[in-house]
Parts: sequence; C-alpha cells; structure tokens
Amino acid sequence: MPQDPKQPTPRVLSDDESVPDWFVLEFCDQAVRRFRQEIADVQGRDPIQEEQAQLRVVDALAGEFQQSARSREWTIAERRVRQLAGDAIGLSLEFQHDHGYEPMGAHWASVRECLEGEQARELIAEHQREFAAETASQADRTTGEAEAARVDRGQPRTRGGGER
Repeated sequence: MPQDPKQPTPRVLSDDESVPDWFVLEFCDQAVRRFRQEIADVQGRDPIQEEQAQLRVVDALAGEFQQSARSREWTIAERRVRQLAGDAIGLSLEFQHDHGYEPMGAHWASVRECLEGEQARELIAEHQREFAAETASQADRTTGEAEAARVDRGQPRTRGGGER
C-alpha cells in the first residue's frame, strides 16, 4: 500500500519506550475477551485448544494492529504486539488456573500486569543506562589504578597492541 504523503509515518517506539497506557488497557482487554470467546465452548481445560485459540487471537490482533498503524502517531514492532497479546492471555490463564482467580478477576489482573510491565520498560532502560555508565566509570578507575601501580614499581608504561 503506497504511503499517503499527507499522512505522517508513525514513529516506531524502541523496546525501552512504553506504549500509551490507554492502548495497553484496550489491547490487552480485547486479547483476553477474544480468547475467552474462542474457548467458550470448550468443556473443562484443554491446553491444546487453549494454545490454538491463543495463536488465532494473537494473529488476528497483530494483523489489525498493523492495519491501523497509520491512525496512530506511533507503532511498535510486530513481535512486541504479539508478545503483548500473548502475555495478556497467558497471564489470564495463570491467574485463573494457578492462583485461583475467578475468570473476570484473572482477566483484569492480567491486563494490570501487562500495563505495569509496559510502564516498567522505561524505568528498566534508565537503570540499565545508569549501571552501564557506573560500570564504565569503575573500569576507567581500575585501569588508572593499575597503571599507577606499575609506575610506582618502576615498570614500563602499558602499551597498546604491536608496540615494542
């Protein structure tokens, strides 16, 4: 499909940028609702049918997300869209079956968990940058301390590769 010159290209959010809260709430809610509709006729718990239903819902939502990308000022990679939908469904099942939540409670607990996970992206990235800067600073100090110790012992200065 050709790009409409009047319509700006959506900005692709990096992995350390969170998507808007309103989107996560609506998208994850829709993922869990559709999944519940897909498995409504299944008697008991059938992991194979649940997995197939989850794949169908994730495929459908990923396709719809890409089709509507131009209606937003931002977009994210398809793998991230798929992960978000899959996480919402998987967490809903976990809350219900492993932690004993009622279906509606599991639904909203999974949506909340996905929202908190998206919000944490920026905090995690910030902490990783701070840690990397601190590690680099410590490496510089360690190299400087080692060089000073060699000089104190009268050893020749450390040289780079190939010098003699």
